[in-house]
Amino acid sequence: MPTIAIDFDGTITRYSGYKGKLVFDLPFGGAKKYINKLRKDGWTIIINTTRKEILDVEMYLRDWGIYYDFVSYNPQNQERDLSDKKVIADVYLDDRNVEFDGDWGKAFEKIKKFKPWWKNGKKK
Repeated sequence: MPTIAIDFDGTITRYSGYKGKLVFDLPFGGAKKYINKLRKDGWTIIINTTRKEILDVEMYLRDWGIYYDFVSYNPQNQERDLSDKKVIADVYLDDRNVEFDGDWGKAFEKIKKFKPWWKNGKKK
């Protein structure tokens, strides 16, 4: 079964910067539909967040009908005796991602130019 780790703020939720512990923006249109479809198609869904309020994130996801398996946790990390600092996944979906294709020169240029979508002035 494939596993996807999906970032919470800025990927599931709309985002324009951190506003406080219990301040969550509305979810993106399509987030519920496609995350739930992935889960129905057999994917393990891990919601990845640096927020400490895991129970509040879980409540938010339940309230919006977004199905998931774990939040910031993958039991495979323990099974393989690995750190829990980065959850094991086949795919990571994040608003602050730079894809690495084996070429550090290209990656360096992408990194220098990178801005998350919400800092580019684009409304979603």
